[in-house]
Amino acid sequence: MAAATLPDTRVPRHFLVEDYGRIRDLIEKVYPDFRGYNERILKPDGFRLPLPPATRRSRW
Repeated sequence: MAAATLPDTRVPRHFLVEDYGRIRDLIEKVYPDFRGYNERILKPDGFRLPLPPATRRSRW
């Protein structure tokens, strides 16, 4: 859908969708809790990504 609606974007869509880890790397740059996500997701027991609504807390 993005390719059809934004054909001239500077976002390297095709490069990113080839490996979703690349998208997570970009998210990590702006969302500190995402740090190391690609490594943590490979652990057998997984991990919990802290989300304020899950703990009924406001982030602010």
